Parts: sequence; C-alpha cells; structure tokens
Amino acid sequence: MKKVSFAFLLTLIGIGVVCAQTTYEISPESIATPARCYFDAAGKSDLKPLRACFHKDAVIIDVSRKIAGIEAISRWAQDEVFGGRYTILQIVSEEKNTLKLLIKFAPQGYSQGFKAHYTFEFSDGKIIRMDLQYA
Repeated sequence: MKKVSFAFLLTLIGIGVVCAQTTYEISPESIATPARCYFDAAGKSDLKPLRACFHKDAVIIDVSRKIAGIEAISRWAQDEVFGGRYTILQIVSEEKNTLKLLIKFAPQGYSQGFKAHYTFEFSDGKIIRMDLQYA
C-alpha cells in the first residue's frame, strides 16, 4: 500500500479533490433524524453509516432517474454524492413521515453547485424514499 504524505493530502483538500462536507444554515436538530443521518454520512463520504440511513427497499428519484435498493443507492452515493458539498438552507415543509428541504449541492469539482428540493419519506425510522428535484 502506498503512503500518502500529509502535505499531499492538504494539497488535495485545498484544490477541492477531497472536500466532502455538510453545512447547516438551520439547526441540525430541527431536521428529522433519518434525513440528518443521510447528510452527515454523505458529508463524510462514509458508506456504512449512509447505508444505515435507508430502509432496505428504499428508492431515490434523482430528477427523473429511479435508483432502487440499497446496493444501487450505495453505487449512486459513491459515484455522484461523495466528495460533494451540501448546504442545508431551509425546511420547506414537514409532516409526520415526510420532510422537504431546500438544499444547495456542489458535486466534487464544481464550485458553484445548484439548489434542489430534497423530499424524504420515512418508514420505521429510516428513509424509504427520496425525491431530488432542481429548485
């Protein structure tokens, strides 16, 4: 296994190669636990805790693309989410098992990012469905 110097790692972070994070402009405690679980795990690019946020039969609708099941969700997160930056801007609406947020997401390599509505549906304390749409 190759060793990577600390200085090299800091260089990667500085140029945005390693920059996963989640920032909250609202109180994190105000966000339902399963959604907060997702953003915290995604912000750390940590697959094991991210998988634990989802129901085994979970589905994500990413604009018009359907991502079904924990294995497909894991691949999606590794390919498209990890390394990006989330900013949670506001709670748009909240009901018993549904939460809609306005977020800003900057995928790895994109400094500006875009705003989107993330609607979460929960079952048994886990995410059963996420609908991601441009704002």
